[in-house]
Amino acid sequence: MALTAFRLGGHALLRTAAIALVCCVLAAPVVAQDKRVLALEFLDHSGFDSPHGCGCLVFGPLAGLFGRSRGQREYWELDVGFRDMLVSTLGDAYGYEAIAPEEADAAMRELDISARDLRRSGDARRLLAERLNATALVEGVIRSFKQERARGMYRKDVSGQTGAGSGSIAATVEASAAVGVVGAYYVAGVEVDFTVHGRTGTEIMAKRVSRGQRFTTASVKSGPLEAGVSDAGPSARIGPQPLLPRVQGAPVVNPEALNQIAFGREGWDTPATPGRAPNFRRTLLGRVTQDVMAELVREVRERVGPPLPDDSADEPPVVLVGKVAFIERETGDVYINLGTRHGIAPGDVFRVLREGEAITDPDTGERLGATETPVGAIEVIEVARDKLSRTRVTDGVAEEGDVVRLLPAPTDDPAPDSPDSGGQSR
Repeated sequence: MALTAFRLGGHALLRTAAIALVCCVLAAPVVAQDKRVLALEFLDHSGFDSPHGCGCLVFGPLAGLFGRSRGQREYWELDVGFRDMLVSTLGDAYGYEAIAPEEADAAMRELDISARDLRRSGDARRLLAERLNATALVEGVIRSFKQERARGMYRKDVSGQTGAGSGSIAATVEASAAVGVVGAYYVAGVEVDFTVHGRTGTEIMAKRVSRGQRFTTASVKSGPLEAGVSDAGPSARIGPQPLLPRVQGAPVVNPEALNQIAFGREGWDTPATPGRAPNFRRTLLGRVTQDVMAELVREVRERVGPPLPDDSADEPPVVLVGKVAFIERETGDVYINLGTRHGIAPGDVFRVLREGEAITDPDTGERLGATETPVGAIEVIEVARDKLSRTRVTDGVAEEGDVVRLLPAPTDDPAPDSPDSGGQSR
């Protein structure tokens, strides 16, 4: 008899453990995962070329005569630089996980897919997206990337000798104890054609993004005294000694400083430190490029999500949804993975729905849900734990794995036209 009791107790223990295990699995909260996005290398069709490597070109027709020649490749690799900046922007954006270029390269080698294949073949993009579990693939063509400069200066010495000039050509009269005025106007512009492909490899968005910024500066120097003003603020000094606090926020535009930056090469995005080249993000071109990347991320968010959280919005209504975790065959009791933490109580009624065909986004391949067919209803008779309640079937049937959705409680107020309401029946 003791052995029989032990066996019965053992069966009950195993049954309880099974219920708890199933409930733990089904009741685990669904955590929204970041969307994985792959940034491909950009194609550089900008024609960016300068003997300085920084694109400091004069305006107008003189730009074709002064400043353009071969040699910028020594300093800049725009295709890699634009991709890396997009990876960084996606990594900092809410709801996205940027796929590392190294991970993408390894997957491409395994699939024997080249960058040219990805640009031409939707099947190649689909295979790579499936291997990397990517929601979207982004590629771009750099149409314009340049910084132009107009510069002028005026100098006068104590004996009255003068010299003047404009643009990039200026005649200067060297004189001791001279008073000089120098001004410069910089304009940086970037234009990129973006294309976004979904998980199936098909194009879901194409757009051209153009951004630009300008920066002006002027200074007056007489002997050791120099005073200046720029879009970032005023400055003044006597020799090396500053008279005003150092101007903060001024972009790097000087050709010599830009020449030290190997944009797209290893280390181009290292933090600015003394003795190292300035970070590309601090340059005027870098600021414009960041604006372009931010606009792209906004466009991707509009098309494939996820939306940004709105802290000021009212709390959305909660639709309480769970699943059938276990069915007691002897009694027919139905256990669901909802309990005290969900605020349900005995007497609550749930509709039972059976999932059918999966529904996916045709562009991204993301699972949006599934068809649901009503098959029955259940009523809560005991709230056992924080994630476990016992119910009974009141209509139709229920099976393990079925979806349960809470029905709204019936109102206690009589209908306006009911006999109890005092209204007139029609």
